[in-house]
Amino acid sequence: MKNQIRFTFFAILILVFLFPFLTTATAQSKAKPIELKVATWNPPQINLSKTMRKWADMIEERSGGRVKITFYWAQALAAYLDTYRATQSGIAEMGTWVIGIISGLHPLNEYNSLPLLGYDSMATGTTVYHEMRKKFPQLDGEFKGMKLLYACFMPAYNFHFTKAEVRVPEDIRGMKLLAGGAWTDFAESLGFVNIPKGPPDWYMSLQKGLVDGQYIHWPAAFAFKLMELYSSHTIAGGAGFGMQMQCMFMNMDVWNKLPDDIQKIFMDLQPWAQEEIIKMDTAEEERGIAQAKKMGQKMIYLTPEEIQLWTEATAPARDKWVANMEAKGLPGRAVYEEARRLIAIYNK
Repeated sequence: MKNQIRFTFFAILILVFLFPFLTTATAQSKAKPIELKVATWNPPQINLSKTMRKWADMIEERSGGRVKITFYWAQALAAYLDTYRATQSGIAEMGTWVIGIISGLHPLNEYNSLPLLGYDSMATGTTVYHEMRKKFPQLDGEFKGMKLLYACFMPAYNFHFTKAEVRVPEDIRGMKLLAGGAWTDFAESLGFVNIPKGPPDWYMSLQKGLVDGQYIHWPAAFAFKLMELYSSHTIAGGAGFGMQMQCMFMNMDVWNKLPDDIQKIFMDLQPWAQEEIIKMDTAEEERGIAQAKKMGQKMIYLTPEEIQLWTEATAPARDKWVANMEAKGLPGRAVYEEARRLIAIYNK
């Protein structure tokens, strides 16, 4: 009897001693995950969206379930042009963005969108950009209140027309083309009218003949089922007439509240996200080109001599950007010259 009492007494002591630890462990196991909403205009079915979802799944898995990422596809949380501001203000914790969608929002970073800079590939553009960020902190300085999680170049932009065939700059003058905010000076230098509509308006604008064509990359044309509306394509080499930078941002206040190990997971996956998106976009480019050829559409591949004509015609756009940056007190000329130097080094 005494042994039983003694055993019970010690059992109670052990439980009293362990209780705080047990309750803490139970509370931790039941802790709510860190929930992050992502605002994006991309529909869920396209391959870019699937790649982003795979990236998010990897973050969730590596965090041991401590992070949960929910995508709000197809502008469900913020309209196309509002996505960056929605993330910056905290409506969304994270958001996709393309530098130059709103001209002047990130003026120095818009060097990426200058026409015919000489890139040979998305990989080169991406490598050069991250080298530029190291040398010019002003680039990241334009992302106030935001943390850049990954950034990579989008595929080459080329011209796609519904009726016309274009080979030299004179052929494009007076046309109305879907382009974007970053291409305003580019359009002016070539003499076409820039219609900066977002993805939801592309198909109808082309179908109804409100525009004569579009300045866009192949994956977007393929993903948004625009290929059937074109009749010809004007292609300026592997890097096209220009490229843009696509990014994933996080609200800085949200970022600062994340545990260090969670932040490390995001940063460790930055190279994977960039490489995987470039790989996916390369395959999508090939699919788009293959479909255009299958549909019997005219493929106009410019010669080096013809590309030089376009390079000369668009020189005012590059010169104007440099002058505008210098007028704002930003190192436009240094950024432009360093970009050209690095492009020459990293091109294959």
